[in-house]
Amino acid sequence: MEEEKQVEVKVFTIPLKKAFRKSRDKRAKYAINLIREFVARHLKINEEKIKIGKFLNELIWKSPKSPPRRVKVSVTKMEEYYAVELFGKKYEPVRIEEPREEGLKEKLLQRLGAKAIKKQEEEKLVS
Repeated sequence: MEEEKQVEVKVFTIPLKKAFRKSRDKRAKYAINLIREFVARHLKINEEKIKIGKFLNELIWKSPKSPPRRVKVSVTKMEEYYAVELFGKKYEPVRIEEPREEGLKEKLLQRLGAKAIKKQEEEKLVS
């Protein structure tokens, strides 16, 4: 029989009341920092080993000027890091999409529309 890996999960209710001391534009970012500091202090680990999950991140940034007053999270120990996610949700890493550079044709499409570009190409063929 194979031994199953026991995953260590801890549940915390993190108060984010201090985030409201900051100006409105900085509250969500400060709330994320409060979560990292809280987990690092209670688990006695380095803040660099903490990763915030997708659902928790979306909850905080849903209204960045007024994040929730407190958040219930579950902390799971992975191989190299600790995953912090909203209680009751499975951890998913946050995906950051990098903006890709648009070419001249795509910029024209946005400004003029598809019909205008098609008409320009037809004019070039006629000339």
